[in-house]
Amino acid sequence: MVNDAHTLIRQNEPERAYVILDAVALKYVYTKEATEANELLTGLEPTVLRLWRARLESALLMFKMDTERYPTAAEGLHALIENPGVKSWHGPYWSAELGNALKKFKYLHDAPSGQMVVLK
Repeated sequence: MVNDAHTLIRQNEPERAYVILDAVALKYVYTKEATEANELLTGLEPTVLRLWRARLESALLMFKMDTERYPTAAEGLHALIENPGVKSWHGPYWSAELGNALKKFKYLHDAPSGQMVVLK
């Protein structure tokens, strides 16, 4: 699997490589493959987080365009994957395959101003 990630990195697909490496590191803890995966993750993380943050901000804007609001604090970022019960929701706005990536970000919703803030 780490070889597949190497191939994806060479093909300029760091997000897909990151997902594979993350799964390897979690599944095969304390193995040589997990160690190699963690080393590659460390190098990829800044690039991938930058890509995901831009994509996340875009997904939140699409959600707002459809629903005329950002997800509430209670709905959180999961509202980008599954409809939280909003009629005008036309998602998903975020791939379920990358659902775990949302855990890397903290979402704050300022109810009075209706603004959203995404933190790493």
